[in-house]
Amino acid sequence: HLRGLYNLGNTCFLNATLQSLSSLDAFNGYVDSCAVALPDDARGSVHSVDAAIAAQLRHVLGLLAPQPRPVAAHSPRALISSLGKKSRWVASRSEQDAQELFQVLSSTLQTLCRDTEAPLFSLDFLASSRPIETSVVPARRRESSCKARDARCEPDSAHATSSPEPRGQGIDNPFLGMAASRTACVKCGYTAAIRHFTFDNLSLTVPRVQNTTVEECLALYTAIDRLDDFKCRRCTIAATLARVKSDAAQRKVDLAALEGRPKRARQLAAAAETLLEQQRRLENALTSDPEADLGDIRLSAPPPGISTRQTMVARTPRILVLHLSRSIYLPTGGTAKNPARVRLQRFLDVSPFATTGHISTSASKPISRPAIPVDMYSPESLAKARDRNCLYRL
Repeated sequence: HLRGLYNLGNTCFLNATLQSLSSLDAFNGYVDSCAVALPDDARGSVHSVDAAIAAQLRHVLGLLAPQPRPVAAHSPRALISSLGKKSRWVASRSEQDAQELFQVLSSTLQTLCRDTEAPLFSLDFLASSRPIETSVVPARRRESSCKARDARCEPDSAHATSSPEPRGQGIDNPFLGMAASRTACVKCGYTAAIRHFTFDNLSLTVPRVQNTTVEECLALYTAIDRLDDFKCRRCTIAATLARVKSDAAQRKVDLAALEGRPKRARQLAAAAETLLEQQRRLENALTSDPEADLGDIRLSAPPPGISTRQTMVARTPRILVLHLSRSIYLPTGGTAKNPARVRLQRFLDVSPFATTGHISTSASKPISRPAIPVDMYSPESLAKARDRNCLYRL
């Protein structure tokens, strides 16, 4: 039996989010770890609001666990009150966005666990790979009884301080993944260093069609975009080098024309020497390291060019949160909702949208060659998906 939540006036967005999160074992464990890892004086610290949210969230999740008998619905008024102290829109009477609520909850837990989390760019974080059984999003609620989480039904229970996870060992955020972003110049072929950043959800634009799929939304997110206003670092250095060479040549001509004006000649000679030094630094940067610090050299704007940018998933999280953005921005400045129907399959294979061991720096090619899609009826294909940690159950 499952417990319901009362709608306290346009709080359906909160109820839907809590019911969804409560079905995820990894998230329940994460909330438990964040709550018990807090120091004893957390309620009186600057994190008191966040600590109260974590405690109330833990309480509600415990109540939403499967029950052995029919139970009455719960009123999450205390959690809403705690959330209202952090984000006042949560406590308002107007209808709100579930994704914004998720961001509030995620950032709150992230702040609380910041001191206990493992470094984001540690080798363990980058190399960790979990089997499909622990990385998929469960389609059904856990069948474990409420006894396993009885202690969580009271936010101030004695269990809240027993057997805490040792601080410093790191708390694994199940939402945390990593994306890779590459920007490359079509004109000169230069590719800046591939940058990595962490995410706890991916916001996908829903295409303006009648019917689409999550895979098509992900394909749009990871597509190679054309940039017309990006200034390539290598092209910028090349333009600056051309200007410095031209200025240095002009100084030589001016210096040769100066006869009988030794003071002016010395000034031009010093300026010419400075330009030659800048020329050497620019040539070195152009051939070896375009990202090198060029100090006080004034950079020139390069001629208009085209660059491309692409983002792909570099490390998949245990729980993949996708936000389908349906906002349409009209030429008049207003907005409308995209009514496209998004079809959901039982499984989501993200391997075509994730990086592999083959990295490309070409502006016209993907960061990585797409992996072979998973064959749901092939044990070998499923085993490879398990190794890549790229298959999720919707």
